Amino acid sequence: MPQVRVDWQLDGNGVVQQATLRQRAIGGDGTWPLTVQLVVVDAAGGRTTLVVRSDAERTPLAELVGRAGPAAVLVNPDDVAYGQFVPDAVTQRHLLRTLPDERDPLLRATATAALFEAVREAELDPAAFADLVLRLLAREADPDTHGVLLDLLGTTMLRYLPDARSQPLLERATELLLQQLRAEADSGRELGTFRFLCRASTDERVLALCHAVILDRELPRGTAAGAGSTAVP
Repeated sequence: MPQVRVDWQLDGNGVVQQATLRQRAIGGDGTWPLTVQLVVVDAAGGRTTLVVRSDAERTPLAELVGRAGPAAVLVNPDDVAYGQFVPDAVTQRHLLRTLPDERDPLLRATATAALFEAVREAELDPAAFADLVLRLLAREADPDTHGVLLDLLGTTMLRYLPDARSQPLLERATELLLQQLRAEADSGRELGTFRFLCRASTDERVLALCHAVILDRELPRGTAAGAGSTAVP
C-alpha cells in the first residue's frame, strides 16, 4: 500500500515555488499507479479540484506553482484511491479549525480519517484530534458516523494519551454524551453512546446507568437491551 503526501515550498511572498505529490510503499519497495483527486483550499475558502495521475515517487504539481500558498490540500477527498493519505502540517491546522463546519459528509469523513492517520504516524497530537472529534460528535446526527467517531475517540483517549491528558477530554465526552442520551432520544445513536460510556467512563451518573442494567430498572429510551442481547459489553 502506498503512503501518499503533498508538500510545497513558498517564496518570500508566500507564492508556491514547487509542489509535489509524493508516495512510498509501506512495508516494501516500488510505487503504485495512482489516480487521485486533490482539493486545494485557498485562504478565502475557495476550492479547486485537481486530478493527478502518478506512478512515481515524486510527481510535480504544476497547477499549484505561481499561486498563493494554499490553506489546505485535501488528498483523496472522494475516497476513491487506494493508500494511506497523510495531511501536511498546514492542512492539519486548517482541518482542526474548520472541519466541524464542513457541510459535505464524505469530505468530513475522509478528512477525519486522514487526520487519524497523522495521529498514527506521530505527526499530530492525539489530544488535538480528540478535541476535534468531540466537536464533530456534538453535531453529528448520522448514527453510523457517530459510532465511527466514538471508536476513534476511544482509541485516541484510552490508548494514545496518558491519564493526565485524557481525563479532561473524557469528562467533556461524558457530559456531551449524557446530554445526547437525555435530549436526543430515538436518534439511533443511543445504544452505541451508552456502550461507549460504560466502557470509558467511571462518572457516577454512568455507573448509575450500569447499575440500572444489572437491576433491570428503567433506562434512557433506546438503550435497553432486547431479548438475547447485551447492552453493556
